[in-house]
Amino acid sequence: MKTYKYIVLAALVLGFAACSQDDDFAPQQEDIVKIASANIATEVQTRVNTLDEGTVWENGDRILLVNNSRNNKNSGTYEATVTTGDNPTTTWALNDGLVLYHSSEANSFTAYYPASVDFTLPTDQSTEASIKSADRMVGTASNVAKGEAVALSFERQNAKVTIIPQLNTEFDSGTASISSLTIGGITSYKNGNSYVAILQSTDGTGTLEVSLTVKVGEVETQLTASATVALQKGKHYTFNLKVGKNKVTIESISTDTIYYPFSGGWDNDSETGLN
Repeated sequence: MKTYKYIVLAALVLGFAACSQDDDFAPQQEDIVKIASANIATEVQTRVNTLDEGTVWENGDRILLVNNSRNNKNSGTYEATVTTGDNPTTTWALNDGLVLYHSSEANSFTAYYPASVDFTLPTDQSTEASIKSADRMVGTASNVAKGEAVALSFERQNAKVTIIPQLNTEFDSGTASISSLTIGGITSYKNGNSYVAILQSTDGTGTLEVSLTVKVGEVETQLTASATVALQKGKHYTFNLKVGKNKVTIESISTDTIYYPFSGGWDNDSETGLN
């Protein structure tokens, strides 16, 4: 009986030691999770070139990677190094934190851009940096064996809206300008003659409000229009506006080339109902 107790006790001690070693051992380079790169079949292709197609990562981009199969040493920030030329590559290096493989189980990962689990849509997107920070994406990978580089598949969580306003001929040439434009309460980014904002997706059809200020000399007039639209995540909505002295109306709706959603691009779409 005593021998049996000692055997059970020894087994328990070995079990606790194994758990402790998995959590507390000094990791070797091969224990640290790697993100696949430089391979079109495995490369993460979805960083937000927000104002263009949105299908490529940019140098210095960072994502947060979490190994859901571990309780600790499971979260870290990875930074992209992007090369251009005839053979462009994107490689990822652990920048902060530590992400290890589980020693015995298949690994399941979630990745976030921007590099944080928590996210709040910025209401001021007037700079390039701020509008890119609004382009929330979440990536996943499952059944990853220990030592296998992670190939992530990202999905956009928000919608992109572009407003292209044109001043009506009732304005004297050169005397009027648009001094500001908000989309759904978001201060937009001015990109040439258009205004762009990233908005939260909606479950169904809702009202999107566009507010702009027309400046003629020293006089400013604020005009507002609304659109009935269902904003789907990952889609790009473009509205062309005709701006008069007292009213904003829709002139046309444009639809650009469709970029495949699985590669992270904006799936361009359009909606009617702006008046």
